[in-house]
Amino acid sequence: MPDFDILSDAFFDNPYPTFADMRRDAPCYFDTRLEAHILTRYRDVERALGGDEFSAERVDQWGKGAPDSVQDELAFFARELKRWIPFNDPPIHTRLRTRLGASFGPHNLPRIEQLARSAVAEGLDQLDPAGEIDLIRDFAFPVPSRILAALMGIPAADIGLFKQWTVEIFTLIGAGVATEEAVRTGHHGIVAMRDYCRALIDERRARPQDDVVSTLIATGTPDDPVTDDDVAGMVMTMIAAGHETTTYLIGNAVHAVMGDDQSRAAVLGTGLGVEAVEEFARYDGAVFSIIRRARADLTINGELVPQGAPVFCMLHSANRDPRVNRDPDRLDLARAKVTHVGFGSGIHKCIGSLMARTVVREAVQRLFERFPAAQPAAEPTWIRNLGLRGMATFPVRLRGT
Repeated sequence: MPDFDILSDAFFDNPYPTFADMRRDAPCYFDTRLEAHILTRYRDVERALGGDEFSAERVDQWGKGAPDSVQDELAFFARELKRWIPFNDPPIHTRLRTRLGASFGPHNLPRIEQLARSAVAEGLDQLDPAGEIDLIRDFAFPVPSRILAALMGIPAADIGLFKQWTVEIFTLIGAGVATEEAVRTGHHGIVAMRDYCRALIDERRARPQDDVVSTLIATGTPDDPVTDDDVAGMVMTMIAAGHETTTYLIGNAVHAVMGDDQSRAAVLGTGLGVEAVEEFARYDGAVFSIIRRARADLTINGELVPQGAPVFCMLHSANRDPRVNRDPDRLDLARAKVTHVGFGSGIHKCIGSLMARTVVREAVQRLFERFPAAQPAAEPTWIRNLGLRGMATFPVRLRGT
């Protein structure tokens, strides 16, 4: 079997040539460092994400390679992460997702749209049109952060803390191999975020407000009480997964449009339709891979995946599989049929996808309307993370060259 280095800097800078080779030569590739199979074809990824053959319970995967010196921190990290919705199967997953989903469903779309318009307008007004900005720091992060802060009832000044803690948590989740530094960093982030959420829950129990946290607390019944651990897990899920992925999707979308004159002309001409955001999620989405575990011995493309074994579902490879999308390496904002798993699939499909679609569409459209000549000022810096796909920095000149 060919050897693929999916932990190298070169891979994270541009994973797509490697994915094309893997889809062709080793679509169910066993990586000895990750001790896991890597799925790169669309149908295999969709099968693993959407069916009953695989489990979402996989928090112990992030401890691979960790030294004995950090086993206590690792155990704490895994225990807290197990309270998050994406890392549970039914019935726990169903119970928690139903509660949180009520706050992010279609009936809340008018409020989300209003918050998106307000946050994007405020974000654009704060940019220096004559200078050079970091699009991630100065726009793509503040916009979804303001929206989530408003929905959750978190002071806007505190959202930067969640950014720091989320980055620390995903340092371990996306490390591939758990070094001592990665474990200690992830442990610090999850402890700090949990403690903040617990204090917020205590405050809302005493003084409820019109926000998601207060609503979640109120969903408890005598027959099905909601615990502080339940609420903390749901809040942490939404904040950590919600603002980070939306930040990266905004950044990736802007980067893609700036690199394609036809797409820029479409944005400035007819504007972004709803299908455009689906194309952004397909072409260069924010979630890089999702891990699942085989419930029984399975054979995938001729390779045995034993019961309990982890598989990495590489969303970015699946979305560019030419078997399901014609000319997949081309950004086409008018693509008639966009087939993708950029927001996941099955019962675990992203609970905040409605919000993400709304915010990304508003952010990208208004940014180019305000600054139609905006251009990259330098090459972006891509994060080194198997879980997320995005840029750490993206220098941009708003008035172009």
